[in-house]
Amino acid sequence: MWNSSGKGRSSYVERAINYATSIDIPILNFSGGWSSTNPNYDVALATSINNFPGLFVCSAGNDNYNNGLTPHYPANYRLDNLISVGAIQNTISNGHNERWFEHVYSGSNFGAQSVDIFAPGGAILSTYPIDLYSLDDPNHHIAVGYLIGNGTSAATPYVAGVAALLLAKYPSYSAFDLKRVIMQTGTTNANLSGQCTSGKQLNAYAALGSHVTVKSGYDVATGTGSYSSGATVTIKAGTRFGYTFSHWTVNVGGVTLANFYSATTTFSKPSNTNVVVTANWNSDPCFDGYFLFDGEIGAGDKLFTFLGSDVETGNTFNVYAPKASQIYVYGPWLNMNGGDFVAAPIWWWGDPSTYWIAEIQGTWNSWGVVQIWVEN
Repeated sequence: MWNSSGKGRSSYVERAINYATSIDIPILNFSGGWSSTNPNYDVALATSINNFPGLFVCSAGNDNYNNGLTPHYPANYRLDNLISVGAIQNTISNGHNERWFEHVYSGSNFGAQSVDIFAPGGAILSTYPIDLYSLDDPNHHIAVGYLIGNGTSAATPYVAGVAALLLAKYPSYSAFDLKRVIMQTGTTNANLSGQCTSGKQLNAYAALGSHVTVKSGYDVATGTGSYSSGATVTIKAGTRFGYTFSHWTVNVGGVTLANFYSATTTFSKPSNTNVVVTANWNSDPCFDGYFLFDGEIGAGDKLFTFLGSDVETGNTFNVYAPKASQIYVYGPWLNMNGGDFVAAPIWWWGDPSTYWIAEIQGTWNSWGVVQIWVEN
């Protein structure tokens, strides 16, 4: 993808992603990027990443920038299948490691809403192109073809590697699942508060065996999280407009629930394995309406666009998002906002070509179901 001088174009990245998609590669590591203040930078690349069915792991950049102010691409694309990685390093005093990988690497980019997690990126041994060895500082090399390097390019493969271990152990995980587990099982680090969305650094051990995921409820955080072996885990399906709770399905982990047919139930967390449970729903016969969108999304901002032909005048347009979200609805005569629920009576929807937009601004912990529906 890069030439012998380590240079390339975003179009090369796009072609590589499309090729990886064609041969079913499930995880991509991209240790590279570039800065731009254009909010619509390289739509073609963003589209290729978004269409990639696997997890795209990319470096946050090494300019010591706040990526929220000076975006670094592709790390700044807020996509459900993209995870942006910053770098941490050891604290060294008098030639000794005082703290192992606890502090932000001095050159790493950061961003409370634009970098997802941190991983080791200081004094990392790596391979290096032999053709470039003579052009570099030999003091950084331990031998021809091997380099001790620093930065987010070195940190990113750690996250990609943990994602690969997760997928090998839990082959049913989607890219969305991999990202969520990696972010939620990281080790909380006070030095990373405000530096990334999770405030955490990578923890491979926890990711592989301590996580519980609850799917298909409004508030997926009810029961979702990390648990020690033998802990009693309480899961709650919550509510879902237009549906009534039916039963639970255990997708991963083989646990036995206290009651498969109760919306709130418990189980004992087994050792050394993650657990995934899904709440199943039946259509509510009393619901008089239809859905424009009904599905799970990852944390971050989302835009949903609808046409005038989607809704009839006199109906009510409803938007429900995960907790910790903020909803904005824009239309030809209406601009309104609310917390995690907005209901807008439609006095005039517009002609069939009129655009309406529902924008959801979420924080890192606002994973869950978004529902956009019309009540007759």
